[in-house]
Amino acid sequence: MAYTTRSIHPEVRIIDGEVVTNTHNMAWVFKLDHEQLLRDIEQLWCSKAFKEENFSKVSYTDPDGVLQEMYRVKRDGFVLLARGIQGEKQEAQKQVYMDCFQHQEEVLSSDDPKHKNPFLQWSQLDLMKMQASIEAERRIMNRAHL
Repeated sequence: MAYTTRSIHPEVRIIDGEVVTNTHNMAWVFKLDHEQLLRDIEQLWCSKAFKEENFSKVSYTDPDGVLQEMYRVKRDGFVLLARGIQGEKQEAQKQVYMDCFQHQEEVLSSDDPKHKNPFLQWSQLDLMKMQASIEAERRIMNRAHL
């Protein structure tokens, strides 16, 4: 499958019956070097079975039309990678990713036929609402700790 769009918001999709994001999107959202993220996955200290279950190498087409590699990443793989990503904005983005994973997993397990669209994504407006909610909750928690 070729990916040609650049998204600055978390993308979690249902592809081939699995809920995944990808390293290309993660690199853009978290402002990481994609090549380094690929190396990080290859050097993870986890079992071969965990790596095979949670990361699958696929290709995408970059904006210049060049075929590149990336990984599709399931929720558990995302959690493992995200542990090393630090910063206030990054923490908010991690929460949005987790909410997107949960939403898509609910869609996948739903019996409602309208939820079976494999291209169903959260809209940008939904993501902005979630981010605003997370930020409001963070401000409330910060005031409680003062």
